[in-house]
Amino acid sequence: MFGYCIWLEVPTLWNYVINYAIKYQGEFFYPHMSIETKIKTKDEALAKFNKVSFFRKFLTLGKPYITSESNFHAIQCNIIEYPGKHISIAYRYDKKWTQEELEVCKPPKRVKAGKIAVWYCNNKVIEWYKV
Repeated sequence: MFGYCIWLEVPTLWNYVINYAIKYQGEFFYPHMSIETKIKTKDEALAKFNKVSFFRKFLTLGKPYITSESNFHAIQCNIIEYPGKHISIAYRYDKKWTQEELEVCKPPKRVKAGKIAVWYCNNKVIEWYKV
């Protein structure tokens, strides 16, 4: 689906993301901001990872919104400090998120970021792993 990805991990969102997934039957995944996605090879991803520059330790989240691509549905928040970047709050296959589910999605406004890492993000979310 997304190939190799370079992520800024956001471990401070872990409890929120997992609790939201349990309550609304979403997927379990490690919270992150995608720096780059759809990298074709592991070697290319690692080379790009070694060139990644500094990212802020604290991120401000915008208002949650819904996106869908094929059969993959997400609730995301834009990151104020990085226009064009987002953090996903919830993923689900086969069932779109409803307006009601979106309205109760209230993640923290400010989160602490963690490490930058390379992940392999093909197939179902449950099969994604850190390289």
